Amino acid sequence: GPGAPSIGGSTGCCSEPGEGSTFWFSFQAEGAADGAETRDRIVDVACDERWRVMVVDDTALNLRLASHMLSHMACEGLLMDSGAAALDYLRTSHQSTFPDIVFMDFCMPEMDGFETTAAILALCPNMPIVGLTADASTEHHQKAMRCGMRHVLIKPFRERELAEACNQFGSRVEREAGAARVVAAAPSQPSRVPADRYSVQD
Repeated sequence: GPGAPSIGGSTGCCSEPGEGSTFWFSFQAEGAADGAETRDRIVDVACDERWRVMVVDDTALNLRLASHMLSHMACEGLLMDSGAAALDYLRTSHQSTFPDIVFMDFCMPEMDGFETTAAILALCPNMPIVGLTADASTEHHQKAMRCGMRHVLIKPFRERELAEACNQFGSRVEREAGAARVVAAAPSQPSRVPADRYSVQD
C-alpha cells in the first residue's frame, strides 16, 4: 500500500537492545472537527528561516520520514545514520557548512544519542541539539537535559512540532563563526560579522 506518509501520517520505529522494538504510525483521519487537524499540518509547519537541519537516527525509515518533513518545511536536511557519521561530518566539513540544529535519536547501537550529543558539544559548544525518542519517561528527559540537549520531541511527532523546534532552538552561531573566519582570511574582504552575533541566548 501507499503507507502512512502518503495519507498524511507518519511511521517509525525505535529499537533498544535487550528491550525489544517499538513501531509506531499515525494517520490523518477523516472528519476531524472543523478541519483543525488539516490546518495544523498545512498552516503551522512553516519555518521562520530555511534551516540546515541534521537528523541522526539509525533507522532508515525514520530518516526517510524526516527527509519528507524537512522538504515540506523547505529546510535543508543532513541525514546521518549513526552518531559516528554525524561526528565524522562535523570533524571533516568546513564549519560554514555546519547544521543550524541537530535532531538526535536516543537509542542507537555503538554510540547512543546521549554519547553523541556530548561528543558534538565538545566539538561545537553552541550547537542546538534536540532529542528524539518514543520513551516519554521523566528519567530519559532528565538524562537528555544533563547531556546538553535543549529539548526533546516524543515520537510520533508532527511537522508542526519539528518546525517549532527549529524556530525556537535553531541557531547559525556555529556556521556563521566558520563563515566569518573564511571572510577574515581574505585580506580584501574584512569580516563584517558583528561581535554580538556570537552571543548565545539561553
